[in-house]
Amino acid sequence: MIFTPWWEMWKIRKRTDLFIAVTDSRDETNIVRALQAQEYHIPKAITALYVDGNRITYDTLGIITGFALLFTVTNIALTFYLYARGYDLMTSLSAAIAMVGNIGPGFARVGVVENYEFFSDMDKLVLSVGMILGRLEFYTVVLLFSRTHWKRF
Repeated sequence: MIFTPWWEMWKIRKRTDLFIAVTDSRDETNIVRALQAQEYHIPKAITALYVDGNRITYDTLGIITGFALLFTVTNIALTFYLYARGYDLMTSLSAAIAMVGNIGPGFARVGVVENYEFFSDMDKLVLSVGMILGRLEFYTVVLLFSRTHWKRF
């Protein structure tokens, strides 16, 4: 069995698409579009990300990715907690996102014309912790509970 790398299959696929577009077209605009779409992607290419002309380093990308991951994991944890407590999924998800993102109203039972009064005191406490996490930035809270940070003092 001969192994063909995926990028070679991509080139074959693009050529096949070009052939079909050229032979099946009823006007020349499809041919022009097919010819313009002939871009081959180079595998394992190293590209740099720029914002306002400044290159973004991999350290910065790692920090941004970590923040997004912490935000997502916190929202998922709060959603599962509320869902396990018996609230519907839309209420649980929107309450978690509203608390961690500090946006106020959500959907379903925590919508614009509703409020959070139906949650038990324990649920409100957990949601308040989620709100504090969102307000203080996740890295600050992680730093507060990090042993390696406090060993320096």
